[in-house]
Amino acid sequence: MSQDTNATVGVRTWDVAPPAEALQARPPATGPRSPAAWLVGIALLANLAVVVYLWLHGGGVTRAHTSAEILTSVGRVTGLLAAYSALVQVLLLARIPWF
Repeated sequence: MSQDTNATVGVRTWDVAPPAEALQARPPATGPRSPAAWLVGIALLANLAVVVYLWLHGGGVTRAHTSAEILTSVGRVTGLLAAYSALVQVLLLARIPWF
């Protein structure tokens, strides 16, 4: 059996170059941001502040007296921020046109 993919199946998709328009960079956005973009940015920062507040209200580093408690507390805030970051990434991957 022949190993030549082009002869048996046809042209592979990676053998075809993309159109020239696709290779051009998108021009940077200019001008002021829309009010919706400002509201989304403020909402994201407010939620970040709530996440940090929940950590501080739960004890933060004030209840940590040993190195194990400090590491546990830092792990808690890291987990909270990582979960919030994952939520923001899912929203960005949804490509909701708010910016």
